[in-house]
Amino acid sequence: MMYRSGLILLAVLLSSCSVLPEPQSVRLFTLEPANWNTRPATPEHDGGLRIVRPETSDMLATSTLLIQDSELSFQAFGGARWQSDIPSLWREWLLNMFWEDQRIAGISSDSDGLQADRELNSRLSAFHVRSDQQPWLAIIQLDTMLVDTSTRRIIASRRFRAEAPLSGNSAEDAAEALSQASKEIAPALTQWVADSY
Repeated sequence: MMYRSGLILLAVLLSSCSVLPEPQSVRLFTLEPANWNTRPATPEHDGGLRIVRPETSDMLATSTLLIQDSELSFQAFGGARWQSDIPSLWREWLLNMFWEDQRIAGISSDSDGLQADRELNSRLSAFHVRSDQQPWLAIIQLDTMLVDTSTRRIIASRRFRAEAPLSGNSAEDAAEALSQASKEIAPALTQWVADSY
């Protein structure tokens, strides 16, 4: 009888305790699209351009909003993430940018499996916020190669880099500043691809 009472008391006590921690809410962010004031009446190039998912370091291969707080140290914004991993997020942003630009007739991604005359390969080596200076600074660095798909010859290569200050120190401020830095790269990148095509 005493044993059964002890078991009942233990069950009641355990049911009143929560063993699992409360789930933390996570805000998801995306990049603002690049906006174009003017578009060509007809495409400058009839061929196709394939946008390849950029290569990155393991650190950038996640959906984490990253803060660099020293030359050797990174940390994550708590409770905030990109809506997808950074390479996929960047590829989708590039696809939208070239669709909006309209200087090349056919735009596709490497996941579509479609033929294209040219391929845009890249390595995203910086996509983070630096907090070791004031104001905090969003930094993007993209190393690109335009490749002839029939010969696999590199037609042209170029590094693009942009920085944008944060208006505050929140995750939303970081996403806005990284969007602004992306928009600063957009016109130079689309012009370079059109000229090199």
